[in-house]
Amino acid sequence: MRYTIEDNFFTFRFRFIYKYNYMLEIENYDALRTIINRDYDLMLEDYFKSVLVQSKKYTRIGSWWNRKGENEIDIVAENELTNEAVFFQVKRKSENYDPNALKEKVETFTRATGKYTDYSITQKCLSMSDM
Repeated sequence: MRYTIEDNFFTFRFRFIYKYNYMLEIENYDALRTIINRDYDLMLEDYFKSVLVQSKKYTRIGSWWNRKGENEIDIVAENELTNEAVFFQVKRKSENYDPNALKEKVETFTRATGKYTDYSITQKCLSMSDM
């Protein structure tokens, strides 16, 4: 049997502090801060995915991006029992959310995949204020 620890504090510690301990030793805090700022959004996405999984409102949760990597949707949550799909954009601050940009990405998604044509589709932003 395999056990895992799913704790955001430990994830942060091992992803940034343990991995980049040599930067702390030489007191290169600015470089470490830059790395944390660069990668922190991925941790936020993982956090919100786990929250959505625990809510048990959805039958499938994932991310999507096109082949060129230009259009990325942070979280796509589907409930195939109720024919609903929710597209989430994850931002640190909700003020940075652009609903029109997400709408364009959702339209690109539906054209590219042909999915959710008969679904009720909604768009939402998740930010640190939703934690």
